[in-house]
This record gives sequence, structure tokens and C-alpha cells, in this order.
Amino acid sequence: MFNIQWLRFEEWIYLGDKGQGGHFINRFLDVEEIVYPEGIYSLTQVPDDVPFIARVTIKSLKGEAFPKMASSTMFPKNWNIKRIQEEIAYVYENTVAKGTNKRPRQASDIFDKYDGISSSGFKIRIEVNDFGDIMNAYPIL
Repeated sequence: MFNIQWLRFEEWIYLGDKGQGGHFINRFLDVEEIVYPEGIYSLTQVPDDVPFIARVTIKSLKGEAFPKMASSTMFPKNWNIKRIQEEIAYVYENTVAKGTNKRPRQASDIFDKYDGISSSGFKIRIEVNDFGDIMNAYPIL
């Protein structure tokens, strides 16, 4: 069963000391550059309900800013935390809970990865630990 409490963003990623995570618009994240779709140069130009790729800076609870080294695939800018939770729960129930769409584990993988389709039609990857707890989730573009 999906535990919706995993996505309490004040506690799950922003306590660290490096830029990681950062797949949804929130007060701990600054979008520095839109990478995809091409030809879009500001967040206001990204259409609603469309995932995108961006270069981001993660801010910690301590007030420090850490540029994320890799680009982030981002959930649609107009989705609030509840909508993101619902979409991840939908994909979880249709993949992890059923044991389907599991990607082959690479030697460098820390977690198992499952790919599913959101109710909006784009792919979401969920990473889970050996107990089935969600460790990360993000759009795949």
C-alpha cells in the first residue's frame, strides 16, 4: 500500500548538504534554466500540465543553496503537492504494488526502479528501497 506521508518535503530531502531531488516547484527550489521543451526560457512560458526539464538550485532548511549538478525532470508547474502525491500513488499502485514494469537493476543502482504512466499520460519513475518504501519519484522525458 502506498504511504502518502513519504512526500513531506520539509523533511525528506532538504535536510541534506547537497543539491539532489528537486522534481517539483516549491519554496526550497529555484529554477535557473529551462532545458526542455526547447525554446522556452522562463517558467511562465511552460504550459500547464506539462512536465519539463530544468537546471535547479536546492535550498536547505539551513538557508544554504546547492546547485544540482544534473538537470531535473520536473512535475508540471501548476501541480500542487496533493496532485503530485495522487499521481505517484496512482503509478505506485499500478507498478510497485503489482510487481510490474520493474526496470532491470544496474550495478550502480541503489534502489529498484519502476516506470508507469500518470493519469495525464506521461511516464513517472518511482525508486523504492528493499522494503517497498518510495525513495524518489520523478517524470521521465
